[in-house]
Amino acid sequence: MNIRLMGDGNQVAAAVAVLETLPGLRIASVSRPYANRRDPEQMRIYLDVEITAVTVGGDQRAVEANTGEASDIAA
Repeated sequence: MNIRLMGDGNQVAAAVAVLETLPGLRIASVSRPYANRRDPEQMRIYLDVEITAVTVGGDQRAVEANTGEASDIAA
């Protein structure tokens, strides 16, 4: 999955820091910063992320990397 983050440098850095702490989400890569075309005081970056686990109805499930299908995780 590709995520675009836009804001000032501090906002973007804070958002990346929060995303890095989320269980079930792995950041595979972070692009270099780009200046926003319409607002040069702001920047944007792109993240490639993988969802590794999801919680469905209180049950945690692993996500198969190739299919995106969830399967039960043994507790």
